[in-house]
Amino acid sequence: MVKKQQVASAELLYGLSIALCFFAFMLSGAFINERCAVVLGSGAVNAVYTFGLVCTGAGFLSFPLLFHVCKAENARRAALLVAGSLCLAAAAILWRADRPAVFLASAIAALLLNGHIGGCVYYNTAMHVAGSRHTGRMIGAGMGAAILNAFGVYCAEPAAAVHHLSPEPRPERRVCAVRHPQNPERPGPGTVASACC
Repeated sequence: MVKKQQVASAELLYGLSIALCFFAFMLSGAFINERCAVVLGSGAVNAVYTFGLVCTGAGFLSFPLLFHVCKAENARRAALLVAGSLCLAAAAILWRADRPAVFLASAIAALLLNGHIGGCVYYNTAMHVAGSRHTGRMIGAGMGAAILNAFGVYCAEPAAAVHHLSPEPRPERRVCAVRHPQNPERPGPGTVASACC
């Protein structure tokens, strides 16, 4: 008979970490696609999305490389802290980017660092909850929760929200001069009225 095991708080924490990590990755990809259509045009969305997947995969591969280079635990923690800070900085720059070069550089950095942080989360989950019969359930539940949350955000019309929150220049109002015909009963110069176009 298999002994019943209780779900430990550490397993719940790692499951939540996976959910947040995957949720952030999906929202990052959606926002990059939305901004790409504005900055580079809709024709570049597929190419940027494909290259973004490559960048995310490279970010995942960078974690074991850094793990091999940094032997000390304090160095690994410091590197992870730097990666998180750079990821936030890249997201902030991406939010305001309106030039193609700045947009592409910040998008690449954001996806690379997202992949690196994701590799760290998955590694620590596998190492710290190894041997538990709830590991698969926590990982599956975390991934499922992230997908459902992302679906809820997409159903709430995120494109409209991003459009209003994005720092896009709004169309300027132009003053148009319209000359009305002269009044036949009261001859005189035509009147000029202004209107916002």
